[in-house]
Amino acid sequence: MKNTTWTGENLCLRLYGASHEEYVGCVLSNFPPGIEVDKAYIDSYVQRRMPGRLYGSGRKEADEYVFASGVKNGQTTGEDIDIRIANKDVRSSDYRDIAHCPRPSHADYVSYIKYKTIAAGGGIFSGRMTAPLVAAGALCDIYCRQQGVLTAAHLAQIGTICDAQPKNAAITQETINQLNEMQIPLFDSKKEAAIAALVEELKKEKDAIGGRVQIFAIGLPAGIGEGLFGNLEAKISALCYSVPGVKAVSFGLGEAFQSARASEVNDEYYYDENQCVKTYTNHNGGILGGIATGMPLVVSCVFKPTPSIAKVQRTVDLKTKKNTTIEISGRHDVCIALRGLWAVRACLCIAMADALLAAQNTEISLKSLRSEIDKTDGAMARLFNYRMNLSAKIGKIKRAEKLEILDGTREQKVLQNVAEHLEEQNKRYAKEYIEKIMELSKRKQEEEQ
Repeated sequence: MKNTTWTGENLCLRLYGASHEEYVGCVLSNFPPGIEVDKAYIDSYVQRRMPGRLYGSGRKEADEYVFASGVKNGQTTGEDIDIRIANKDVRSSDYRDIAHCPRPSHADYVSYIKYKTIAAGGGIFSGRMTAPLVAAGALCDIYCRQQGVLTAAHLAQIGTICDAQPKNAAITQETINQLNEMQIPLFDSKKEAAIAALVEELKKEKDAIGGRVQIFAIGLPAGIGEGLFGNLEAKISALCYSVPGVKAVSFGLGEAFQSARASEVNDEYYYDENQCVKTYTNHNGGILGGIATGMPLVVSCVFKPTPSIAKVQRTVDLKTKKNTTIEISGRHDVCIALRGLWAVRACLCIAMADALLAAQNTEISLKSLRSEIDKTDGAMARLFNYRMNLSAKIGKIKRAEKLEILDGTREQKVLQNVAEHLEEQNKRYAKEYIEKIMELSKRKQEEEQ
């Protein structure tokens, strides 16, 4: 069965449909109610990812999304949020002649082995599946912004063209705002002309190229995330790797750590003017032990070149079981990273929203449990008061009848009686608990004499 569901600690996201089906869409579960759905903000995500835009695929899709459920009067209801996008520019005929010929480096072959078919347009392995993912991510971004967490994406590299690189510790709100205003988010806007020229050259050569994207977040509180299998790096990476074409995800310096000395890359601590713990550098990209440090989050995602190119390539015909060649005539991106950056940013937002909600739920749960303890302590105090008063009365009777205060046999019976009412995991604490109470009872009885 095709697994199209991601489950976090709180959120659950299920994608449905496929590249050449009537719809693509997603269902986002456990999203909090009462969040205002800023359609213009979601549009800013969706429109910059959609095909037919600057440097994108030749496929023309309006990507007009609808909330089939979970949103009413412009706010989330707390019910499952169903986001649906119609596919309006499908040309399955482009794939008819290669229905049994897997595209080199595409998921066609493994899809055939696993699911016994090669779906037109790549099916669930198509970048088309990122359309609803981006819409869901934009909604999660709105929630993150309400929590004071801001995000942005940056095209760090395409081919050999590298953009200016800010220091990891120097990602600010100004940086975030600057990037979010751009269709192609670059620190050096002059590089866009070189990118445009490269794209045109690749189109003429019927080729494609890889790229590297950085995604940033600021305002994420220290302590968000969990250690080991619940860690924030794993959560972000799992989502980013679900984006078609992503082949590497790293944090901070990433692979540069392999040749570094600790003395060069350790992030040393200091207190800032507000007595907040910060680090002078941010080589680890804002995460240590899988938990946020409070420094800017810096994630890098490497996209491979799209495998779908019009050059003649060698492949096999899985139906005739013969070697053959293939020329792909469909509409494809020259560089996935140019639009894929909105998808991985969406993934970052989904992961952070899930982690923030998990932390909030833990806090609520902790408050609830502490409230229960307070109630229990009150009840125990009343019972303790009652027991001590009974001990005082017993002391008076013992004094009148000239009996010893200490009765070893009685103490053993009390211990046995209490043990009968305890859960197994708590019995080992009973002896210490009862002995302390009996010590206090003895003192009370002595005072009454």
